[in-house]
Amino acid sequence: MDAHPISTAVSTQAGSVVMGGLLRRELPRSVRRCATVLPAVALLSSGASPVTMLILSQVALAIGLPLVLAPLALLTSSRRVMGPQANTLPVKIGLAAVITAVITLDAALLADQFIP
Repeated sequence: MDAHPISTAVSTQAGSVVMGGLLRRELPRSVRRCATVLPAVALLSSGASPVTMLILSQVALAIGLPLVLAPLALLTSSRRVMGPQANTLPVKIGLAAVITAVITLDAALLADQFIP
């Protein structure tokens, strides 16, 4: 029951951090909240099936996950970037296994969703 307001609050806060930290721009909270909620309202009011939209949104998020994990693994494994806190060999092997599993599961998900 509380998932929607919590999700909206987290999305708005994340957007605020990105806009403020990376882009060095501050937008009013109401504008950020509208940018967070309006796409969902537009999709739901278009008559699209909410379940289909939920599945497609999760597919899109799943595709983005390896695009975040791989650079993160590379950066945290770099001695030049992390110094003595860089990932050790067992951690690197674990990261490679997790990233490989995520990519494999993403490929299966895409095949299941888009190949008849």
